[in-house]
Amino acid sequence: MKAAYTLVDVFTDRPLAGNALAVFPDGHDIPEELYPAIARELNLSETVFVISIEPDRYESRIFTPGSELPFAGHPTLGTAWVLHHLGRIEGPRAVQRTAAGDTPVSLAFDTVWFERTGTVGTDIDDVSFIAPALGLAESDVGFNAGLLGFERRWLAPAFANAGVDQLMVPVADRETLTRMKPRPEVVDLSGDGVYCFTAIAPTKLKARFFAAGIGIAEDPATGSAAANVGLYLADRLGDFSFDIKQGKETGRPSTLNVDTSRGRVRVGGQVVMTGEGALLL
Repeated sequence: MKAAYTLVDVFTDRPLAGNALAVFPDGHDIPEELYPAIARELNLSETVFVISIEPDRYESRIFTPGSELPFAGHPTLGTAWVLHHLGRIEGPRAVQRTAAGDTPVSLAFDTVWFERTGTVGTDIDDVSFIAPALGLAESDVGFNAGLLGFERRWLAPAFANAGVDQLMVPVADRETLTRMKPRPEVVDLSGDGVYCFTAIAPTKLKARFFAAGIGIAEDPATGSAAANVGLYLADRLGDFSFDIKQGKETGRPSTLNVDTSRGRVRVGGQVVMTGEGALLL
C-alpha cells in the first residue's frame, strides 16, 4: 500500500526551522502495528496518524521514534494546520482527541493555537539530584521572578501536567542554559522530559527540552512543555502572556507563544509546509 504524508515545520515562519512533523491524514488506512516502525523510519520528534475525521473534530495518535504519547504540542498544531490545509476540517476551530482527551484548536491569521487545562506540583527545594543530572551546579538551578517583571519570588523546579507530566527546571541565566550538557541520568528525573528555562526579558523565555526516555535527545520546540511552563508560571505568579525562544542549540530556531491563567493555558505558533511524500508499505 501507499501511505501519503505531509511534512510541516511548526513554531516557525520559514522552512527548515522550528520542529518538523509528519502527518498521515489517512492513518486509519495503515495497520496500527506499523505506527511505531513508521515513526522510527521517519525519525522525527513526532509522527501523527489521523484515525478519524469529522468536519469539526478529529482523532489522532502521536508517536516519537521511541514511544507513543498521549499528547504533544507541535503535533497538535501541525496536524490541525494540515487537516485545514487539505480541507479535511472546516472553519477556524476544531477539537482534537488523543489518549489525553479533547484539545480545542483554532486557526487565527497565521497562528494555530491549542488550549489545555492542567495541574502543577509543589516546589522541589532539594535540587541535589536535579543539578548533577543536567550538568549544572546547584546554584545554577532557580531564578527570581523579578526578571520576568513580577514581584520578587524564587522560582524552583516543579512538575506540571497539561497532558504529559514533565519536570520544569528554572535555570539561573541564558549563558548557563546555553552551555548546559545533561548526563544520561537525566532520564531518571522525568521519563516524559525535562524543560529547562530562563528569563531573557520580562515577557520572554529561552528554553531547552530533553527527553531521552522517549527517544528525543533534545527537542527544537516543545508545545506540551510550553503549556506546562505556562501553567507553572500562572500558578506561581498569576496571568501571563509571553514568548519562548527554543531550538537554537539544535540548529532549528523556534518561537512559541503562550497565554496563561491559573489552571488553563493556550499555546500558539506558526506552521509552514515543507514537503509531501508517501511510504510504500
